[in-house]
Amino acid sequence: MKLIAHRGASLLAKENSVEALVKAARLGSDGVECDIRLTKDLQYVLFHDDSLQRLAGADCKVTDLTLEEMREILRPAGYGVTTLAELLADYRENAPVLLHSKLERLPEELLSALSKASIRFILGVSRAEEAARCRQYFPKEQVLAFMPKKEDAEVFARAGAGILRLWENWLCEGMIREVKETFGREVWIMARHPETGMNGNEESLDFLRKEGADGVLLNDIALGLDWRQKRANG
Repeated sequence: MKLIAHRGASLLAKENSVEALVKAARLGSDGVECDIRLTKDLQYVLFHDDSLQRLAGADCKVTDLTLEEMREILRPAGYGVTTLAELLADYRENAPVLLHSKLERLPEELLSALSKASIRFILGVSRAEEAARCRQYFPKEQVLAFMPKKEDAEVFARAGAGILRLWENWLCEGMIREVKETFGREVWIMARHPETGMNGNEESLDFLRKEGADGVLLNDIALGLDWRQKRANG
């Protein structure tokens, strides 16, 4: 079962930074996830939220700010802003990058540029139409569906996504295997436990492995890798 570092090693370094992604890769994660948004001056940035409220207490949207304005607002809070161009230039690890698109529509020029990128990556989208467009450039193994609802599995599979992401709190016993057998796709789970949230925990990982999950995204990648080592030695 693959272990994917959500926003990089986000408990050990600043989320969505090259440092967090590299740290997670070097710890031994099977993949590293980050988010893509577009600024007012058309710069692709690695940033999760649609505003700067959570990280900097500033109620302003990423789409209303230039890259430099974002950096000026985030700097006093101890955060930087990594651009997609910087990631493509600086990331040299073997662990593939799961690029989670927060864009309404991925521009053709971006898809074309990514098809020529030297890093290994998977492109994650939340609309079936976008999955179908991605399949014009990439094999299904490089297209992941961040499905808004568990009932969307069929439409995303038909659109060509090779990986279906389910939330942990959607699951019941047997559901993962049923989705895999019905649609012939890998199933990755986003950790969402009532006590540990997206950090993950060992009990959940045991359950997900038993149920046949192909991958798990979690914040606490160190916990996940420690769990894997203990089970391998046990």
